[in-house]
Amino acid sequence: MKLGIIDIVIIVLLILAFLWGFAKGFGKNGAGRFAFLVGALVGYFGGVPVARALMNTSLGNSSLTSFFASKLPTTSDFTLDISSLDSSAKESAMSTALGDLGFPTFFKPMFITRATVTNKTVSSALGSSFAFWTLIAICVLVFFIVSFAIVKALCKHKVSSKDSNGNESSEERDIFGEKGKSFLGRFAGSISKVVLTSVFIFGLMMVLVLIDQLTLNNGVTGLNNWLVSDLKLDDSSTFSIGRLFYNSAASLLNWITLKVN
Repeated sequence: MKLGIIDIVIIVLLILAFLWGFAKGFGKNGAGRFAFLVGALVGYFGGVPVARALMNTSLGNSSLTSFFASKLPTTSDFTLDISSLDSSAKESAMSTALGDLGFPTFFKPMFITRATVTNKTVSSALGSSFAFWTLIAICVLVFFIVSFAIVKALCKHKVSSKDSNGNESSEERDIFGEKGKSFLGRFAGSISKVVLTSVFIFGLMMVLVLIDQLTLNNGVTGLNNWLVSDLKLDDSSTFSIGRLFYNSAASLLNWITLKVN
């Protein structure tokens, strides 16, 4: 597999980040940062499925939906019956109602696409969407808090010692060692730096995608031709870490563009 220039640059940056993190360690309060990361992952991957499941029960589709629907205005934009409308007309009606509530255009699709009760009024549709996001927030937060507390407690241990007078004392330390420089602490530091560097690379790729799109819109194809060749954008049979970052950045920008429009 022949690596492109961008592939080589990314791999070098990630290797340097790993080595830098290993040398520096995880730093102080490593247990807290590790618990926060685990809590965030558990909150998302655990809380979201639970929230989706709850939304399919009477709690979500009936109780919470009715509660939020009752709090919305009673103007014609909200009392409109959308049960007989097609999907496009339903989305348009919900968008108008969200506009009446002062929702920015960027955020409207987040609520329109999560409406589950679309066989009644606009208020019921938006009420189901608000119920969905409320359940998401509650479940993610609960999963995060519980897992954060558990992981942080597991990462701590007490070390007993005696002073010159024979008095015994105990000190609480985390599993990453003093200043995060045990082997586990250094490894965690490496992973942390690799993740941060990946986020930085992703940001640079978003800028590169924007520049590529701007140059193409102005009829300049030199940069795009080089990117296609270097990242093998037209050859999905081979792996390219640069192409992975580039396509991910392009997908995010396209998603943002769709939401704005």
